[in-house]
Amino acid sequence: MKKLICSLSLTALCMLGMTACTTETHYDSVSTNISINVPNMPYDGSMMTIRERFQFDRDLSSISSMTLHEAWLSSPPDVQGSDEDARTDDAVLPVSLSLDIVKTISISLVESENSPSVFWLVVPSSQLKGKDAIFSDFNVGDLRQYMDSYQQLELEVEIALEPYHVMRYWRDVCGMSANCTINLPLSMQFKMED
Repeated sequence: MKKLICSLSLTALCMLGMTACTTETHYDSVSTNISINVPNMPYDGSMMTIRERFQFDRDLSSISSMTLHEAWLSSPPDVQGSDEDARTDDAVLPVSLSLDIVKTISISLVESENSPSVFWLVVPSSQLKGKDAIFSDFNVGDLRQYMDSYQQLELEVEIALEPYHVMRYWRDVCGMSANCTINLPLSMQFKMED
């Protein structure tokens, strides 16, 4: 019986020691809009480059690694249209757009101004349908190596939009206004280990 009690006590101590040595995993999310000014974009569906920068509020110096858990692109939010055809009994119906408006999108990491960007994320064109699309990522290792001293992660977004859907958005939503902007929500969730 003494051997059993000693062995259970020893096992409990070992488990307590192992728990103290394990790493803690945290998840942190960031979101932004990829904003495209319609009157200033190319109307032939050619590629545009947009720079985005994320600032992390959490102190990342204490973590041992930071990798991408998941990233996704969402369709433009439903907005009130201005087209006469969208009116019913003097009420303006919302105009809903899917990710069909995006022809192609990829994201690269920017290390510095003098070095080439590192290809990172892409959504296959076959998945650019509906309201949300998950990015496929190319493993680039620990993301902290791409951050500057201010804990900022700079991204280079290469995107091309379908001209038909863009013109429809400009006409139906913005009434051909010079201040028409398409906002595509971009969200990322990062896995961080202490």
